[in-house]
Amino acid sequence: MRFSAVALLLAVLMTACTSSQRNTQGGAIPPWVMRLPEAKGKLYAMGISGPTYYLEDGKTNAAENARKELAKSLSTHVQELSLMMQREEEKREGEVSLLTVSSWATDIVVTNSQILEVWVDEKALMPESLPRTIYALAVIDLSTVQGAVQKLRETVPQKK
Repeated sequence: MRFSAVALLLAVLMTACTSSQRNTQGGAIPPWVMRLPEAKGKLYAMGISGPTYYLEDGKTNAAENARKELAKSLSTHVQELSLMMQREEEKREGEVSLLTVSSWATDIVVTNSQILEVWVDEKALMPESLPRTIYALAVIDLSTVQGAVQKLRETVPQKK
């Protein structure tokens, strides 16, 4: 009884986590694969995974790679926000290290990003790709980033 309840809970959670993304298999190349969307206040990134034996593994890998690319892009934005906040707060001294900013960007992306769409290139329509190469589109709303940076900055010990 206990095992079936755990299995049911796990199935519900897995469904909830993947239900917000749109999966596209085959067909024409989605426009976002050729050029990332642009929208005010949002940052987009794409991740790619080579073919995998299990399609779901490839989708997971592509989504993780999209989030990594998002974190790289967001790292610069987070550093700028942190420096702006630092200038506003005269009570803090010194700068936040690049390693800390990179870590913050990763934390923010994991917490606040979404995978909007996943596309499986069944027939290798993209140049230099193999059949079943998988692409994932990630997005983060930049309005959530400033609050997240502020919370993370508060965890950094102050110099005395």
